[in-house]
Amino acid sequence: MSAYDAVHCPKPAATSAADCPEPPADETRRPAAPPQAPSLGRQASPSGQAGVGPWSLSPQQIDPPAFFVDRDLTLRWIAPSADDPLSQALSAALTSSATGPVFDLLLRPSIKSTVCDWQRFFSFVYTLLRPFSAPETEATRPAAPADGAVAPGPIPASFGVASCLLATDPKENLGPLRIFGLEFREGILFLLRRDHWHDSAATAVEREPAAVGTDFAADRKTIGVLSLRLHHAHHLAEIMLPDLFFQLTRRIRDVIDGVAKPLGGVRSGGDGDRIHYLFSESAGRNPIFSAISCANRINGHLAALEEQLKTDQGWLGQIRMNMGISCGTDDPANPHAGSSMELWIPGGALDQAVHLSTMAANGETWITKDAVARLPQKLINQIVLGVDRQGRFLRNFFSRLSDLQPDTAVSGVISEIDRLSVARIVEIEKPTP
Repeated sequence: MSAYDAVHCPKPAATSAADCPEPPADETRRPAAPPQAPSLGRQASPSGQAGVGPWSLSPQQIDPPAFFVDRDLTLRWIAPSADDPLSQALSAALTSSATGPVFDLLLRPSIKSTVCDWQRFFSFVYTLLRPFSAPETEATRPAAPADGAVAPGPIPASFGVASCLLATDPKENLGPLRIFGLEFREGILFLLRRDHWHDSAATAVEREPAAVGTDFAADRKTIGVLSLRLHHAHHLAEIMLPDLFFQLTRRIRDVIDGVAKPLGGVRSGGDGDRIHYLFSESAGRNPIFSAISCANRINGHLAALEEQLKTDQGWLGQIRMNMGISCGTDDPANPHAGSSMELWIPGGALDQAVHLSTMAANGETWITKDAVARLPQKLINQIVLGVDRQGRFLRNFFSRLSDLQPDTAVSGVISEIDRLSVARIVEIEKPTP
Protein backbone atom coordinates (compact mmCIF):
# COMPACT_ATOMS: atom_id res chain seq x y z
CA MET A 1 0.00 0.00 0.00
CA SER A 2 0.97 3.67 -0.34
CA ALA A 3 -0.37 7.02 0.93
CA TYR A 4 -0.83 10.71 -0.08
CA ASP A 5 -1.83 14.18 1.30
CA ALA A 6 -4.00 15.56 4.07
CA VAL A 7 -7.32 17.38 4.26
CA HIS A 8 -8.79 19.98 6.57
CA CYS A 9 -12.16 20.12 8.26
CA PRO A 10 -13.82 22.27 10.91
CA LYS A 11 -12.35 21.75 14.37
CA PRO A 12 -14.36 19.08 16.23
CA ALA A 13 -16.03 20.22 19.41
CA ALA A 14 -15.21 17.00 21.28
CA THR A 15 -11.94 16.61 23.12
CA SER A 16 -11.53 12.88 22.68
CA ALA A 17 -12.57 10.22 20.23
CA ALA A 18 -15.02 8.80 22.75
CA ASP A 19 -16.73 12.19 23.18
CA CYS A 20 -17.26 12.76 19.46
CA PRO A 21 -20.93 12.50 18.42
CA GLU A 22 -22.07 10.15 15.70
CA PRO A 23 -22.43 11.95 12.33
CA PRO A 24 -25.96 12.35 10.92
CA ALA A 25 -27.09 9.81 8.37
CA ASP A 26 -27.67 12.21 5.48
CA GLU A 27 -25.14 12.85 2.72
CA THR A 28 -24.33 16.38 3.90
CA ARG A 29 -22.85 15.27 7.22
CA ARG A 30 -19.66 17.02 8.17
CA PRO A 31 -16.43 15.20 9.02
CA ALA A 32 -16.41 13.86 12.60
CA ALA A 33 -13.54 12.41 14.62
CA PRO A 34 -11.32 9.52 13.52
CA PRO A 35 -12.02 6.07 14.96
CA GLN A 36 -10.63 4.80 18.20
CA ALA A 37 -7.56 2.68 17.84
CA PRO A 38 -6.92 -0.45 19.93
CA SER A 39 -5.49 0.43 23.45
CA LEU A 40 -2.32 -0.81 25.03
CA GLY A 41 -2.70 -2.75 28.31
CA ARG A 42 -0.38 -2.35 31.29
CA GLN A 43 1.53 -5.58 30.73
CA ALA A 44 3.25 -6.52 27.53
CA SER A 45 2.96 -10.10 26.36
CA PRO A 46 6.11 -11.31 24.56
CA SER A 47 4.27 -14.44 23.47
CA GLY A 48 1.59 -12.36 21.76
CA GLN A 49 -1.17 -14.47 23.33
CA ALA A 50 -2.68 -11.97 25.77
CA GLY A 51 -2.28 -8.67 27.56
CA VAL A 52 -3.03 -6.15 24.78
CA GLY A 53 -6.12 -4.10 25.63
CA PRO A 54 -7.64 -1.22 23.65
CA TRP A 55 -5.45 1.73 22.69
CA SER A 56 -7.05 5.16 22.76
CA LEU A 57 -6.28 7.87 20.21
CA SER A 58 -7.63 11.35 20.77
CA PRO A 59 -8.05 13.55 17.69
CA GLN A 60 -6.32 16.31 19.64
CA GLN A 61 -3.15 14.19 19.55
CA ILE A 62 -2.99 14.20 15.76
CA ASP A 63 -1.10 17.14 14.31
CA PRO A 64 -2.17 18.55 10.93
CA PRO A 65 -2.15 17.95 8.08
CA ALA A 66 -4.20 14.78 8.56
CA PHE A 67 -7.56 13.51 7.36
CA PHE A 68 -9.70 10.41 7.70
CA VAL A 69 -11.70 8.71 4.92
CA ASP A 70 -14.30 6.07 5.81
CA ARG A 71 -15.21 2.94 3.86
CA ASP A 72 -17.92 4.85 2.01
CA LEU A 73 -15.08 6.96 0.50
CA THR A 74 -16.35 10.00 2.37
CA LEU A 75 -14.09 12.50 4.09
CA ARG A 76 -15.05 12.30 7.77
CA TRP A 77 -12.46 14.30 9.66
CA ILE A 78 -9.58 16.73 9.23
CA ALA A 79 -7.02 17.65 11.88
CA PRO A 80 -8.05 20.93 13.56
CA SER A 81 -6.08 24.19 13.54
CA ALA A 82 -4.40 23.39 10.24
CA ASP A 83 -2.94 26.34 8.34
CA ASP A 84 -1.25 24.52 5.43
CA PRO A 85 -2.53 25.37 1.90
CA LEU A 86 -3.97 21.93 1.22
CA SER A 87 -5.97 21.80 4.43
CA GLN A 88 -7.30 25.30 3.88
CA ALA A 89 -8.33 24.46 0.30
CA LEU A 90 -10.10 21.32 1.45
CA SER A 91 -11.86 23.23 4.20
CA ALA A 92 -13.07 25.81 1.69
CA ALA A 93 -14.28 23.07 -0.67
CA LEU A 94 -16.20 21.35 2.12
CA THR A 95 -17.72 24.62 3.26
CA SER A 96 -19.03 25.40 -0.22
CA SER A 97 -20.60 22.00 -0.92
CA ALA A 98 -21.88 18.82 0.70
CA THR A 99 -19.41 16.13 1.63
CA GLY A 100 -19.07 13.73 -1.32
CA PRO A 101 -16.58 11.10 -2.51
CA VAL A 102 -13.08 12.11 -1.54
CA PHE A 103 -11.87 11.58 -5.13
CA ASP A 104 -14.18 14.36 -6.36
CA LEU A 105 -12.65 16.73 -3.84
CA LEU A 106 -9.06 15.86 -4.70
CA LEU A 107 -9.68 16.33 -8.44
CA ARG A 108 -10.73 19.96 -8.02
CA PRO A 109 -8.20 22.46 -9.42
CA SER A 110 -8.18 24.41 -6.13
CA ILE A 111 -6.99 21.26 -4.35
CA LYS A 112 -4.54 20.08 -7.00
CA SER A 113 -2.74 23.41 -7.06
CA THR A 114 -1.76 23.05 -3.40
CA VAL A 115 0.19 19.79 -3.88
CA CYS A 116 3.43 19.94 -5.86
CA ASP A 117 3.55 16.19 -6.50
CA TRP A 118 -0.22 15.86 -6.97
CA GLN A 119 -0.23 12.83 -9.27
CA ARG A 120 1.74 10.74 -6.79
CA PHE A 121 -0.43 12.04 -3.99
CA PHE A 122 -3.67 11.15 -5.76
CA SER A 123 -2.47 7.75 -6.98
CA PHE A 124 -1.42 6.87 -3.42
CA VAL A 125 -4.80 7.80 -1.92
CA TYR A 126 -6.59 6.09 -4.80
CA THR A 127 -4.59 2.88 -4.44
CA LEU A 128 -5.30 2.61 -0.72
CA LEU A 129 -9.00 3.39 -1.02
CA ARG A 130 -9.66 1.41 -4.20
CA PRO A 131 -10.49 -1.87 -2.35
CA PHE A 132 -13.35 -0.02 -0.59
CA SER A 133 -15.02 0.65 -3.95
CA ALA A 134 -14.78 -2.96 -5.21
CA PRO A 135 -18.20 -4.49 -5.90
CA GLU A 136 -19.39 -7.04 -3.35
CA THR A 137 -19.38 -10.66 -4.52
CA GLU A 138 -20.33 -13.96 -2.94
CA ALA A 139 -16.64 -14.48 -2.18
CA THR A 140 -16.21 -11.14 -0.40
CA ARG A 141 -19.65 -10.86 1.24
CA PRO A 142 -19.37 -11.56 5.01
CA ALA A 143 -21.26 -14.51 6.43
CA ALA A 144 -24.61 -13.81 8.10
CA PRO A 145 -24.32 -13.42 11.90
CA ALA A 146 -25.76 -16.13 14.09
CA ASP A 147 -28.64 -15.64 16.54
CA GLY A 148 -29.57 -12.28 15.10
CA ALA A 149 -26.31 -10.68 16.22
CA VAL A 150 -25.10 -7.54 14.48
CA ALA A 151 -22.40 -8.33 11.96
CA PRO A 152 -19.18 -6.36 12.45
CA GLY A 153 -17.89 -4.17 9.66
CA PRO A 154 -15.07 -5.36 7.38
CA ILE A 155 -11.85 -5.68 9.31
CA PRO A 156 -8.43 -5.53 7.66
CA ALA A 157 -6.33 -8.70 7.95
CA SER A 158 -3.80 -6.68 9.95
CA PHE A 159 -3.26 -3.11 11.05
CA GLY A 160 -1.97 -1.76 7.78
CA VAL A 161 0.54 1.07 7.48
CA ALA A 162 1.73 2.33 4.11
CA SER A 163 3.70 5.38 3.01
CA CYS A 164 4.88 7.16 -0.10
CA LEU A 165 7.51 9.82 -0.75
CA LEU A 166 6.33 13.07 -2.36
CA ALA A 167 8.45 15.67 -4.11
CA THR A 168 8.22 19.34 -3.14
CA ASP A 169 8.99 22.54 -5.00
CA PRO A 170 12.81 22.83 -5.19
CA LYS A 171 12.50 26.60 -4.74
CA GLU A 172 11.16 26.08 -1.22
CA ASN A 173 14.20 23.99 -0.22
CA LEU A 174 12.09 22.01 2.25
CA GLY A 175 13.02 18.50 1.19
CA PRO A 176 10.55 15.74 0.35
CA LEU A 177 7.33 14.90 2.16
CA ARG A 178 6.06 11.48 3.13
CA ILE A 179 2.42 10.54 3.29
CA PHE A 180 1.27 7.74 5.57
CA GLY A 181 -1.91 5.67 5.41
CA LEU A 182 -3.06 3.92 8.60
CA GLU A 183 -5.85 1.41 7.98
CA PHE A 184 -8.46 1.05 10.72
CA ARG A 185 -11.60 -1.02 10.69
CA GLU A 186 -13.67 2.07 9.87
CA GLY A 187 -11.42 3.52 7.18
CA ILE A 188 -7.99 5.03 6.57
CA LEU A 189 -6.24 7.87 8.39
CA PHE A 190 -3.85 9.84 6.15
CA LEU A 191 -0.96 11.83 7.64
CA LEU A 192 1.46 14.09 5.80
CA ARG A 193 4.87 14.70 7.38
CA ARG A 194 8.32 15.98 6.45
CA ASP A 195 10.67 13.11 5.58
CA HIS A 196 13.82 13.87 7.57
CA TRP A 197 15.35 10.46 6.89
CA HIS A 198 15.39 10.42 3.11
CA ASP A 199 18.81 11.10 1.58
CA SER A 200 17.68 14.26 -0.20
CA ALA A 201 16.27 15.60 3.07
CA ALA A 202 19.09 14.52 5.36
CA THR A 203 21.77 16.18 3.21
CA ALA A 204 19.76 19.21 2.14
CA VAL A 205 22.02 21.54 4.13
CA GLU A 206 25.09 20.30 2.30
CA ARG A 207 23.60 20.62 -1.18
CA GLU A 208 22.64 23.46 -3.42
CA PRO A 209 18.91 24.20 -2.93
CA ALA A 210 17.91 23.21 -6.47
CA ALA A 211 19.69 19.87 -6.21
CA VAL A 212 17.12 18.45 -3.79
CA GLY A 213 14.29 18.51 -6.31
CA THR A 214 16.56 17.58 -9.20
CA ASP A 215 17.91 14.45 -7.51
CA PHE A 216 14.43 13.32 -6.54
CA ALA A 217 13.06 13.78 -10.07
CA ALA A 218 16.03 11.93 -11.52
CA ASP A 219 14.83 8.79 -9.73
CA ARG A 220 11.84 8.64 -12.07
CA LYS A 221 11.90 7.06 -15.52
CA THR A 222 10.02 8.45 -18.51
CA ILE A 223 7.22 6.45 -20.14
CA GLY A 224 5.83 7.21 -23.59
CA VAL A 225 2.09 6.60 -23.93
CA LEU A 226 0.34 5.92 -27.25
CA SER A 227 -3.45 5.60 -27.47
CA LEU A 228 -5.10 4.52 -30.73
CA ARG A 229 -8.74 4.65 -31.85
CA LEU A 230 -10.07 2.98 -35.00
CA HIS A 231 -11.35 5.65 -37.38
CA HIS A 232 -15.09 5.36 -38.12
CA ALA A 233 -15.32 2.28 -35.90
CA HIS A 234 -19.06 2.69 -35.39
CA HIS A 235 -19.67 2.82 -39.13
CA LEU A 236 -17.60 -0.33 -39.69
CA ALA A 237 -19.47 -2.10 -36.89
CA GLU A 238 -22.79 -1.21 -38.53
CA ILE A 239 -21.93 -2.55 -41.98
CA MET A 240 -20.22 -5.76 -40.81
CA LEU A 241 -21.44 -8.82 -38.97
CA PRO A 242 -20.15 -8.91 -35.38
CA ASP A 243 -17.89 -11.88 -36.06
CA LEU A 244 -16.29 -10.19 -39.08
CA PHE A 245 -15.80 -6.94 -37.16
CA PHE A 246 -14.15 -8.87 -34.32
CA GLN A 247 -11.83 -10.59 -36.81
CA LEU A 248 -10.94 -7.21 -38.33
CA THR A 249 -10.06 -5.63 -34.95
CA ARG A 250 -8.00 -8.69 -34.03
CA ARG A 251 -6.01 -8.46 -37.27
CA ILE A 252 -5.48 -4.73 -36.71
CA ARG A 253 -4.13 -5.41 -33.23
CA ASP A 254 -1.79 -8.06 -34.57
CA VAL A 255 -0.43 -5.59 -37.13
CA ILE A 256 0.07 -2.87 -34.51
CA ASP A 257 1.68 -5.32 -32.09
CA GLY A 258 4.17 -6.15 -34.81
CA VAL A 259 5.03 -2.47 -35.24
CA ALA A 260 5.19 -1.59 -31.54
CA LYS A 261 7.14 -4.55 -30.17
CA PRO A 262 10.48 -3.87 -31.97
CA LEU A 263 10.29 -0.29 -30.64
CA GLY A 264 9.86 -1.45 -27.04
CA GLY A 265 6.07 -0.95 -26.95
CA VAL A 266 3.90 -3.08 -24.71
CA ARG A 267 0.14 -3.29 -25.19
CA SER A 268 -1.49 -2.06 -22.02
CA GLY A 269 -5.23 -2.42 -22.26
CA GLY A 270 -8.00 -1.08 -24.39
CA ASP A 271 -11.19 -2.66 -25.68
CA GLY A 272 -13.35 -2.52 -28.76
CA ASP A 273 -11.97 0.14 -31.08
CA ARG A 274 -9.23 1.38 -28.70
CA ILE A 275 -5.72 0.13 -27.93
CA HIS A 276 -3.07 1.56 -25.60
CA TYR A 277 0.71 1.05 -25.64
CA LEU A 278 3.42 2.02 -23.18
CA PHE A 279 7.02 2.62 -24.23
CA SER A 280 9.99 2.55 -21.87
CA GLU A 281 13.66 2.97 -22.70
CA SER A 282 14.65 0.10 -24.98
CA ALA A 283 18.10 -0.45 -26.49
CA GLY A 284 18.97 3.17 -25.79
CA ARG A 285 15.90 4.53 -27.60
CA ASN A 286 14.02 7.52 -26.23
CA PRO A 287 10.58 6.18 -25.10
CA ILE A 288 8.66 9.23 -26.37
CA PHE A 289 10.37 9.12 -29.76
CA SER A 290 9.64 5.38 -29.91
CA ALA A 291 5.93 6.13 -29.45
CA ILE A 292 6.13 8.77 -32.21
CA SER A 293 7.97 6.39 -34.55
CA CYS A 294 5.39 3.70 -33.88
CA ALA A 295 2.50 6.05 -34.67
CA ASN A 296 4.27 7.23 -37.82
CA ARG A 297 4.55 3.65 -39.14
CA ILE A 298 1.17 2.22 -38.13
CA ASN A 299 -1.12 3.65 -40.80
CA GLY A 300 1.36 2.61 -43.48
CA HIS A 301 1.15 -1.00 -42.28
CA LEU A 302 -2.63 -0.76 -42.04
CA ALA A 303 -2.77 0.49 -45.63
CA ALA A 304 -1.02 -2.76 -46.62
CA LEU A 305 -3.63 -4.71 -44.63
CA GLU A 306 -6.35 -2.75 -46.41
CA GLU A 307 -4.95 -3.73 -49.82
CA GLN A 308 -4.77 -7.37 -48.74
CA LEU A 309 -8.42 -7.28 -47.64
CA LYS A 310 -9.42 -5.74 -50.98
CA THR A 311 -7.79 -8.66 -52.76
CA ASP A 312 -9.15 -11.36 -50.45
CA GLN A 313 -12.63 -10.04 -49.62
CA GLY A 314 -13.33 -7.13 -51.94
CA TRP A 315 -12.88 -4.67 -49.05
CA LEU A 316 -13.98 -1.12 -49.90
CA GLY A 317 -13.38 0.79 -46.67
CA GLN A 318 -10.41 2.59 -45.15
CA ILE A 319 -8.51 1.32 -42.13
CA ARG A 320 -6.93 4.15 -40.17
CA MET A 321 -6.05 4.72 -36.54
CA ASN A 322 -6.48 8.11 -34.84
CA MET A 323 -3.68 8.49 -32.29
CA GLY A 324 -2.67 10.50 -29.25
CA ILE A 325 0.75 10.60 -27.57
CA SER A 326 1.65 11.82 -24.09
CA CYS A 327 4.23 10.96 -21.48
CA GLY A 328 4.44 10.19 -17.80
CA THR A 329 6.88 8.89 -15.24
CA ASP A 330 7.25 5.54 -13.55
CA ASP A 331 9.12 4.25 -10.52
CA PRO A 332 12.37 2.55 -11.56
CA ALA A 333 11.76 -0.07 -8.86
CA ASN A 334 8.66 -1.30 -10.71
CA PRO A 335 9.48 -4.46 -12.69
CA HIS A 336 7.05 -3.66 -15.50
CA ALA A 337 6.52 -0.43 -17.40
CA GLY A 338 3.30 1.28 -16.47
CA SER A 339 2.81 -0.33 -13.06
CA SER A 340 2.70 3.11 -11.46
CA MET A 341 -0.82 4.40 -10.76
CA GLU A 342 0.30 7.89 -11.82
CA LEU A 343 -0.11 6.90 -15.47
CA TRP A 344 -3.70 5.77 -15.03
CA ILE A 345 -5.39 8.34 -12.79
CA PRO A 346 -7.77 10.99 -14.20
CA GLY A 347 -5.71 13.68 -15.89
CA GLY A 348 -2.71 11.35 -16.07
CA ALA A 349 -0.69 10.39 -19.12
CA LEU A 350 -3.08 7.75 -20.45
CA ASP A 351 -6.09 10.01 -19.95
CA GLN A 352 -4.34 12.73 -21.96
CA ALA A 353 -3.46 10.35 -24.81
CA VAL A 354 -7.04 9.04 -24.95
CA HIS A 355 -8.38 12.60 -25.22
CA LEU A 356 -6.04 13.31 -28.13
CA SER A 357 -6.95 10.12 -29.99
CA THR A 358 -10.64 10.99 -29.52
CA MET A 359 -10.09 14.43 -31.02
CA ALA A 360 -7.95 13.15 -33.91
CA ALA A 361 -9.57 12.23 -37.24
CA ASN A 362 -8.61 10.62 -40.57
CA GLY A 363 -5.54 8.90 -39.15
CA GLU A 364 -4.04 11.97 -37.46
CA THR A 365 -1.54 11.83 -34.61
CA TRP A 366 -1.57 14.49 -31.87
CA ILE A 367 0.98 14.95 -29.10
CA THR A 368 1.21 17.00 -25.90
CA LYS A 369 3.69 19.85 -25.61
CA ASP A 370 5.10 18.29 -22.44
CA ALA A 371 6.02 15.13 -24.34
CA VAL A 372 7.76 17.13 -27.09
CA ALA A 373 9.62 19.23 -24.51
CA ARG A 374 11.15 16.10 -22.98
CA LEU A 375 12.78 15.12 -26.27
CA PRO A 376 16.38 16.12 -27.03
CA GLN A 377 16.62 18.89 -29.60
CA LYS A 378 18.16 16.65 -32.27
CA LEU A 379 15.05 14.45 -32.20
CA ILE A 380 12.66 17.43 -32.15
CA ASN A 381 14.35 18.69 -35.33
CA GLN A 382 13.37 15.45 -37.11
CA ILE A 383 9.66 15.77 -36.32
CA VAL A 384 7.35 17.87 -38.48
CA LEU A 385 4.63 19.04 -36.10
CA GLY A 386 2.45 22.07 -35.57
CA VAL A 387 -1.09 23.41 -35.89
CA ASP A 388 -3.26 24.73 -38.72
CA ARG A 389 -4.29 28.38 -38.48
CA GLN A 390 -6.36 30.15 -41.14
CA GLY A 391 -5.28 27.77 -43.88
CA ARG A 392 -1.60 27.83 -42.90
CA PHE A 393 0.42 25.15 -41.13
CA LEU A 394 2.48 26.71 -38.35
CA ARG A 395 5.39 24.39 -37.67
CA ASN A 396 6.52 23.98 -34.05
CA PHE A 397 3.48 25.85 -32.74
CA PHE A 398 0.92 24.44 -30.32
CA SER A 399 -2.71 25.09 -29.47
CA ARG A 400 -4.79 24.54 -26.36
CA LEU A 401 -6.97 21.47 -26.59
CA SER A 402 -10.04 23.56 -25.73
CA ASP A 403 -9.39 25.82 -28.74
CA LEU A 404 -9.57 22.81 -31.05
CA GLN A 405 -12.90 21.60 -29.66
CA PRO A 406 -15.78 23.98 -30.52
CA ASP A 407 -18.17 22.37 -28.03
CA THR A 408 -15.88 23.29 -25.16
CA ALA A 409 -15.56 26.88 -26.31
CA VAL A 410 -19.34 27.27 -26.67
CA SER A 411 -20.13 25.80 -23.24
CA GLY A 412 -17.45 27.87 -21.55
CA VAL A 413 -16.60 24.92 -19.29
CA ILE A 414 -12.88 24.20 -19.55
CA SER A 415 -11.40 21.35 -17.55
CA GLU A 416 -7.75 21.05 -16.67
CA ILE A 417 -7.10 18.55 -19.44
CA ASP A 418 -8.62 20.99 -21.95
CA ARG A 419 -5.79 23.39 -21.07
CA LEU A 420 -3.20 21.01 -22.51
CA SER A 421 -1.04 22.45 -25.28
CA VAL A 422 -0.98 20.04 -28.22
CA ALA A 423 0.24 19.78 -31.81
CA ARG A 424 -0.35 17.51 -34.80
CA ILE A 425 2.49 15.31 -36.02
CA VAL A 426 2.81 15.24 -39.80
CA GLU A 427 5.88 13.07 -40.34
CA ILE A 428 9.37 12.20 -39.19
CA GLU A 429 12.14 13.54 -41.45
CA LYS A 430 15.39 11.72 -41.95
CA PRO A 431 18.21 13.39 -39.98
CA THR A 432 20.46 15.56 -42.11
CA PRO A 433 24.15 14.66 -42.03
